Amino acid sequence: MRSHPHGALLVAGVDVGRVGSRVVVRGRGFDCAFDERTGTLASLRLGGTELLAEGPRGNVWRAPLANERDAWGVYRGRLATHREGMGDDVANGWRAIGLDRLEHTVTRFSARQVSEGEVVVEVRVLATSPVVPAAFASGFELTYAYR
Repeated sequence: MRSHPHGALLVAGVDVGRVGSRVVVRGRGFDCAFDERTGTLASLRLGGTELLAEGPRGNVWRAPLANERDAWGVYRGRLATHREGMGDDVANGWRAIGLDRLEHTVTRFSARQVSEGEVVVEVRVLATSPVVPAAFASGFELTYAYR
């Protein structure tokens, strides 16, 4: 094994192939599969043992801060994003516009063998709200690069 400028390890004899909608990268003692439809790393096995319960997905949600949950005794008017049953604090406004449950659409997927010991998989995803009408929605363009 030798080191790559980006910190990855180069392993001799790595190859890439396709099985259905998955791109599979195999090397000595490991394999991983990427789901082209969802854009996720769907499997990562080392020595035959699966290491993933599910692949990573971009997420912009964060736990609300105390001053976003509590008006600190000051009356707060309803936010424009207020939805009945969700309360008036900022975090509930975020939930109302769907930031806690973004939907991901793959816009680009590529996998290529760079050398005998290196495969690069790049995925571009658009993460959008499931509740904001498309005419008003923006989203987050996310890029995953696996080496």
